[in-house]
Amino acid sequence: MRSARPDDVRRGHPPVPEREARCVYGGAGPAPFRGGRHALWPGMRSDVPADLDQPLRRDVRLWERGRRVLGTTPACCPGTDGRPESFLCVSLQTPEHCGACQTACQAKPNTTAGCASSTCSYACNDPWRNCNGGTATTEGPDPDGCETRVDNNVSHCGACGKVCPSTLLGKNTAGTLPTCSGGECRYQCNLPQFHDCRNSSGACREYTTDQDGDGCETDFSAVDNCGGHGKCPDPIANAHSVCTLNPGSGQYECGQKCNGGFDPDPCGVPPVCKPLSDPQNCGMCGRACPRVDTDDLHEQCSPIGQCCVQICDPLAKPPCGPQECQ
Repeated sequence: MRSARPDDVRRGHPPVPEREARCVYGGAGPAPFRGGRHALWPGMRSDVPADLDQPLRRDVRLWERGRRVLGTTPACCPGTDGRPESFLCVSLQTPEHCGACQTACQAKPNTTAGCASSTCSYACNDPWRNCNGGTATTEGPDPDGCETRVDNNVSHCGACGKVCPSTLLGKNTAGTLPTCSGGECRYQCNLPQFHDCRNSSGACREYTTDQDGDGCETDFSAVDNCGGHGKCPDPIANAHSVCTLNPGSGQYECGQKCNGGFDPDPCGVPPVCKPLSDPQNCGMCGRACPRVDTDDLHEQCSPIGQCCVQICDPLAKPPCGPQECQ
């Protein structure tokens, strides 16, 4: 319970209670000491009790000087119950004791109170800002504190008064109204075709921002980055790669189409591009149009992939009717 420094005992001072000793010798305890005599020392600058001997007065001043080096202004303040043992050594530059004991800074919404030069200050808590007085991050004289959120408000997006533009022209957006998220104006891309893949996150995303110069720049229907999965595989002979939208999945997928002069799609396994005039795949895979050349019937697959039929009657004049192709 009681403690004293050895040199105090040698000087003949009675032991000082532990909490009192902490206050005298540089701790954070209460101010009373020396057998119950108490002194309120505002700032610990001049009101050192006169009955202390010089060595102890020197210790008090050294303690005061050390506190100044730490940037505080210590003082002995009474507790809420007013009892001597409740006195505390405190800084007068805190929100609880700003400039004087028990002079607390009044709370304001969405702020963190501080004290500097014995004056209350208020820093806005993220994502709140003071948009009707003071500065962007510090509360002014108005009592409503930091009243405006700037992380989800299109009229104050990221900062007071920053309004999101209604549209972004020429950036492949969907044309929907903007949103504010995380303090940035966001615009949905024209999905599923366009995405924003060149951005600070390093990943493709379904939206862009008003600060992104190229907007939704990546085309997921391109064979070089089909569906966002990179370049499509090399095609088979007489074919070329395509990237088409799968209606079922809603995603772009790689495929192959045959070149001109061949059926539109490869046939069989493994896939092969068949000529349009192939009798077993006339104009499309699996459509047979075998060549027939008799007195009463002519049938063949045309060079453009049509199955052409001509019915003939040797006794008629002319013997053959018009050719029908489909």
